[in-house]
Amino acid sequence: MITLIIFIFIVMVAYDLPGLLKTKKRAKAMALYFIIVFIGLTLSILLVTDKAPVSPSILIEKMVKSMF
Repeated sequence: MITLIIFIFIVMVAYDLPGLLKTKKRAKAMALYFIIVFIGLTLSILLVTDKAPVSPSILIEKMVKSMF
């Protein structure tokens, strides 16, 4: 199942890459695009392997507690 997810993400990137290469701010657009794709890929793999990602509220709570 993980290989299928990776294959789907590769197809998505291959489909979007020509459009990204035509933009004027290519580096900025590609960096943002690949960050979002990487986050999506990571979350998809975590969900398929039944490992729930950490809740954002828990992360925020830890950051606030570390400040005080």
